[in-house]
Amino acid sequence: MVNPTPKSHRAGTRRLLATAGVLLFAGVGITAATFTDTATLNLGGGGIGNPTLFDIAVRDGAGQLQDAELEADAVLLPLTDGEALNETDPVAFEARFENRDPGITGDLVIQVFDPDPQPGDDLFDQLLFTIYLQGASVPAIAGATAAEVNAAQLTEADVQPGGTVDVRLEAVIAPGAGIAVAGTATQLGLKAEGESR
Repeated sequence: MVNPTPKSHRAGTRRLLATAGVLLFAGVGITAATFTDTATLNLGGGGIGNPTLFDIAVRDGAGQLQDAELEADAVLLPLTDGEALNETDPVAFEARFENRDPGITGDLVIQVFDPDPQPGDDLFDQLLFTIYLQGASVPAIAGATAAEVNAAQLTEADVQPGGTVDVRLEAVIAPGAGIAVAGTATQLGLKAEGESR
């Protein structure tokens, strides 16, 4: 299967592979992609030439802050739970987005995306997501399609400079869709879009 995104060829990237109705990981483990989108700076009166930035970054697997404004620059993260994507037991990964300090306060909206869209029956379109924010025991949204997650506008408001947003993303194949997606592959993407206050 050809992956149209250039980051699929990056060293260490592994894809989810569907076989016999159950997704198995190709290789020892897989990685999930997460990236931060461009933050928008709202300028009030006198804002021209304002040296203060609204700069969002993501923590990589080694705990270092990385800028990843483009999908091609996605920070690869390992799965934290699960060994095979299926209809009942979720796979999961965790991401930490941070508002760099020094900076200004802003809101972060969490969204999911498909890093490697495929023509026809795309496995990503058959996934249901559950998302937890800030270590909460109750999900912000559960059993939702990517479109439903993004429409929900999961927002962490007033993130101060140096403040973080912790996100846990879990995914399962929609009930009854496992056989239909056998032999297909996908990647999971998570992003934070920010707007300053």
